Amino acid sequence: MIIKNINARTILNSHADLTVEVVVKTEKGIKGMGSAPKGTSTGKHEVKNFFKNRVKTIKEFNFFLKRKLIGRHVESLKDVFMIEEALLPFGAGITLSTSYALIDALSRENDVPKWKILNPEKRFFKHKITPISKIIGGSVHSGYPQGKLILPDIQEFLVFNKARNLEKKIIINKEVHNALKEELIKNKIVSGVDYEGGWIAPISNVEAFKLLEKAVAKVKANYKEKIFIGVDIASSNFYKNERYVYYTKISEKEKQKYNTEEQYELIKTLIKKYKLKYVEDPFNEEDFMSHAKLTKKTSTMIIGDDLFVTDPERLKRGIEVKACNSIIIKPNQIGSLKKTFETIKIAKKYKYISVISHRSKETNDDTIAHIGLAQKLPFIKIGIINGERVSKLNALLRN
Repeated sequence: MIIKNINARTILNSHADLTVEVVVKTEKGIKGMGSAPKGTSTGKHEVKNFFKNRVKTIKEFNFFLKRKLIGRHVESLKDVFMIEEALLPFGAGITLSTSYALIDALSRENDVPKWKILNPEKRFFKHKITPISKIIGGSVHSGYPQGKLILPDIQEFLVFNKARNLEKKIIINKEVHNALKEELIKNKIVSGVDYEGGWIAPISNVEAFKLLEKAVAKVKANYKEKIFIGVDIASSNFYKNERYVYYTKISEKEKQKYNTEEQYELIKTLIKKYKLKYVEDPFNEEDFMSHAKLTKKTSTMIIGDDLFVTDPERLKRGIEVKACNSIIIKPNQIGSLKKTFETIKIAKKYKYISVISHRSKETNDDTIAHIGLAQKLPFIKIGIINGERVSKLNALLRN
């Protein structure tokens, strides 16, 4: 494949914020497009989306860097990685959008799905991946500052199931989403949806758990499948002055501020009480040791997101102390497809479960779904409604 032209332009993400899309045109007239998302709940160790302002970044890319790319031969993922190296100073937005556009162009020119381009082993396989779906949202994903309204402090209440095929897995998760709405209506609770399609309502953390349990029980009775509950605590969002500050009820006690040891005991209690199989970011993003302590005491997936930010070096630090047994994979956290794959490789070596994940401010780009397939990742965390989420689910269904 030879690059005939390359151009960056402004588009909107799912939150109607301005972001960037890159279009690559090949000498054969094939067009490839790519766009990268942005997070609302971001770890402080994530790379910046743009190191300069968006307009200046796009202008510099279009008038200077593209001159170095026009006429360049791109034949494989290795070539995409080499191009990425020159783009890193522009930030995650330009770098990943360009990589995704090149992958898209390669897949179209070679008439193969993107996951085959993203699979360096070049072996054909049919990989099964399990969606983890958001049912209830809270914290910053609700769009409201914590404590201003009665909302869960926990950022995400999630479900996944063990159905045999992908279609059924998606249907069951959607049925739980529907059943939760029915519970809200039955209890006359006014609701809406958050940035990722999870229900938001004036309920406490405890009420959210109870409503989700009822919704899961209802769907489980109809489908006779095991359905598991998980949470993304996103605790860095409410870690203030060495305390975890909850504004709505989190346990049967009315306590609102927890020190680190109390937070540890609280999370252990929640895991046992609600049979949680997935717990993400239960402690603040600098606390490797508390994550390690919890991981040692449970068989539940303890997932590092803000803790690791898809950074191979931070993952290595976690491995040294055995912090977590799972990791969220978000390419735009590290701003490089090559480094993302490096992180996945390390995670596999040390038997950490990798969960490829969407961001709150998404685009319709479906590359992360293909990364999940190419790298044989067991889980994808994705919303169950809204076009920018469904685009990833459809990519999985088509492949």
